[in-house]
Amino acid sequence: MRFIRLSAEGRILNILKIITLIGISINVYSYTIGLENESTPILTRHNDFFEFWSMSKAIWSGFVDRIYDVKAFSAYQLDLQGGKSSFILPNFYPPSFLFFVLPLSLGPFLVMAHVWIFGTLALFATLGQGRRWSGRRALVLLAAPSTMVTMAAGQTGFLTAALLGGGLGLLRTHPVAAGVCLGLVTIKPHLALLAGVALLAARAWRAILAAALTFATLAGLSAAAFGPELWLDWVRVLPQAWEMNLAAFDRLGGFMPTLTGALLKLGTPLAVAKTAQTLA
Repeated sequence: MRFIRLSAEGRILNILKIITLIGISINVYSYTIGLENESTPILTRHNDFFEFWSMSKAIWSGFVDRIYDVKAFSAYQLDLQGGKSSFILPNFYPPSFLFFVLPLSLGPFLVMAHVWIFGTLALFATLGQGRRWSGRRALVLLAAPSTMVTMAAGQTGFLTAALLGGGLGLLRTHPVAAGVCLGLVTIKPHLALLAGVALLAARAWRAILAAALTFATLAGLSAAAFGPELWLDWVRVLPQAWEMNLAAFDRLGGFMPTLTGALLKLGTPLAVAKTAQTLA
């Protein structure tokens, strides 16, 4: 394999591309959430990130054993905002995700929101794109509606896309590293299931083993750090997550790009939609 050394001019052009990307990102970010309007309620600007921030607060304040109690955790979030919001943002992420949010409350909300959003965006650009990075890819990334939604809400989209993209990109050359990346995707279990199917289809046994060990390590460490009963609490709350999503379907249905969501939008009975999703 030949490696082409960039000239000084080429390096300068790459730096200018990065600066341009940052500038466009800030513009998109400002346009999407209105940073200039500091009177906008926190949850209106970064509703998903507020969930992560409040999870971190709960860990450091000793409230972690109640984060899967929907009523208690919602009351805790309300208290964090001085009772100024009635949004309910329950936590349905597995306990292994707590390691990812642990440092997020160590600074002011908006500062840490920016760190999270641009940090995970940088991770996606680096790990998810790798050597395939180009100016065109950057523009496509920034133009994608999912980018605006992720930046506005502070979702995990950049993080999971980085891990999925990095895992699949490394699969042929570095299967163990690929497995580690895909094992970390278990913070979003439904995405991890899809990654598992892909690995099985590719018969990538080393990557499968690495992914399984990564998940087992995360699960074990989280059980040791936060208590094994937290995993049982998570399993128990999952049916409630489904019920809450259905109850809010009229408001949130547009954010559910699934076969179930599409069929429900068309008026299909719930049982039929769930069966179709399972078979698909």
